[in-house]
Amino acid sequence: MQKIQLICFPYAGGTAAFFRGLKEELQDQIEVTAVEYAGHGTRRKESYYSTFEELVQDMTAMVRDVRNPELPYALFGYSMGSVVAYEVWKAYQKQGVELPVHVFVASHRPPHLPLQGNLNADSSEEEVIETLCNFGGIDPRLLGNKRFLDLYIQPVKVDYGLLLQYQAAEVPEKVTCDLTAFYAREDLTGEEVRQWQEYTEGAFTQYEFSGNHFFLKGNEKPVGDVIREKLLS
Repeated sequence: MQKIQLICFPYAGGTAAFFRGLKEELQDQIEVTAVEYAGHGTRRKESYYSTFEELVQDMTAMVRDVRNPELPYALFGYSMGSVVAYEVWKAYQKQGVELPVHVFVASHRPPHLPLQGNLNADSSEEEVIETLCNFGGIDPRLLGNKRFLDLYIQPVKVDYGLLLQYQAAEVPEKVTCDLTAFYAREDLTGEEVRQWQEYTEGAFTQYEFSGNHFFLKGNEKPVGDVIREKLLS
């Protein structure tokens, strides 16, 4: 059976390390490659993006750099990464680049719906912490660690500021491959997620999990099972 590459985009403020568990789950059959945004994780010494378009351009180039040319590939975006994955697909369509065989999105409303949360680049530390706690994205035991919060909160604020710049087209351009959406019942409604169907000409399926915005943690196996079914069957 031929392997396939899965290229993953993190959530706002997130890093490539978020996908480590999924990589371990899929490693025998699927080559998982998680990319890093500038100013985050292993690229934290680089400057942040100034526009969402700049982020997409960088990720479009990054995917070309990390792609294994011997394998077909799919894209998996988590939260903000869902929009990034969609925009990377659009960029490749315009450029005539080989397109992914599948797009996976998770924990994010379709681009034409309002953004979750009320954060922006000017949000206070308290507002960011409150939103992250509601999302289940921060361990309450770390709230007293000022150094950790300083490192953690700024990337979140920057990324939300970029997302707020993003303007979805009134009539979405549809990907030509199948699209699969994952979400948690405490985070999004099935009806919201179902509207991702408007973004594909291929088959659309959605999968609900228990948990919050960061449901992938602890659900790597069931999510991995779906990914295997979609890519390898």
